[in-house]
Amino acid sequence: MSSSRTDSEGRRTVVWLALAAALLLLALAGVVRAAQTASETSRAPAPTGARFPAPPPADEPVGTTDNDDESVLTKIVRPPTVGESESLATDDGPESVEPPEGACGGSELWLVSTRGLPLAGDDCCAPQFAPCVFRYQCGRGFVTSTLEELRATDDSSRVTAIFVHGNDTTAEQAATGGRQLYGKLLHTCCPMPPVRLVIWSWPSETDVLCKRRDFRLKACRTNIEGYFLATFVDSLPPATRVSMAGYSYGARVVSGGLHMLAGGMLEGRVLRERMHTDRPAPSAILMGGAMDNDWLLPGMRHQDAMSQVQRMVVTYNRFDPVLRWYPMLWGRGGTLALGVTGVADPGQLGMDRNKLVEINVARAVHCRHGWKYYSGSPQIMALLRRELVYLPSAELVAQ
Repeated sequence: MSSSRTDSEGRRTVVWLALAAALLLLALAGVVRAAQTASETSRAPAPTGARFPAPPPADEPVGTTDNDDESVLTKIVRPPTVGESESLATDDGPESVEPPEGACGGSELWLVSTRGLPLAGDDCCAPQFAPCVFRYQCGRGFVTSTLEELRATDDSSRVTAIFVHGNDTTAEQAATGGRQLYGKLLHTCCPMPPVRLVIWSWPSETDVLCKRRDFRLKACRTNIEGYFLATFVDSLPPATRVSMAGYSYGARVVSGGLHMLAGGMLEGRVLRERMHTDRPAPSAILMGGAMDNDWLLPGMRHQDAMSQVQRMVVTYNRFDPVLRWYPMLWGRGGTLALGVTGVADPGQLGMDRNKLVEINVARAVHCRHGWKYYSGSPQIMALLRRELVYLPSAELVAQ
């Protein structure tokens, strides 16, 4: 009896020892595998064209050696009537700011959607521009309207500010983000001129699972969107004061639209007949531009864009974790992104150089790219408020 019990206990001990040994071997194998992966990662070559230092952690402030990073940003973005105490959001993303009741003394919110339009018409040079138009009404949200009604509400005493979102944005996200942006623009303790904000909603939601193919598809789509934007701006009454802002791929749309307003061509398309050539020159801001950093220069893709503006603001962030891969969009050795370096060689702009203001926003958005980080920065919201609503003159440049 005692011998049988001893044998049973011995077998259990052997089983437990075997299990412990197996678990130890599995743990050791995991450690070895992790070490091999880390070694391979450290040996992997950096992508061609991505000549940047390793970005710091996102939760730490980004320090740069540029002389114009913080002081110039503070100097440029603050309009005379905006107080220093305003705080709109945190780095966790944009807060939900609803448009104020009464639309803040004549301000309006509109949404123009090109999501149902074909990428080309019967005549590829002149596809029909018939977007869906919505007007925001307090208590009702976005209500279906028409282009004719939008044009009829024009008032030369206020600015028509157009905002073009970036890639990977659904129709619902465009509407929600536009409503938040409108609320933030008006969310200030100081008096502000009335503004008519137009959200440009274009088909940028994810179409294919492969990220690289999706980015290429949207890059091509921005060309027709530039044509649509130019058509829309040209159709507004001639006394309308216009400002434009584009984020990421939206910057390509704004820049391309300005190029076409000047008579330029994109993918074989031109504005055949300008309706209003005597309109006041608009102001434009390109934020985190996902476009080549030399496109605004003479002889390049959007070479005529600068001729159409009274002032062009370009923001850049050399720590942008998404745009640092932009040179790999079409293969190795591509051009760096505008949103990383700013304009490649501003000296080539000639007289238009005085219209250009470049602002380093690394300390405002840190090592991030998403729009929620831009809209979550009080500094950048003040910048948008100034460039879209106050319309500073072209002579106001960074010193």
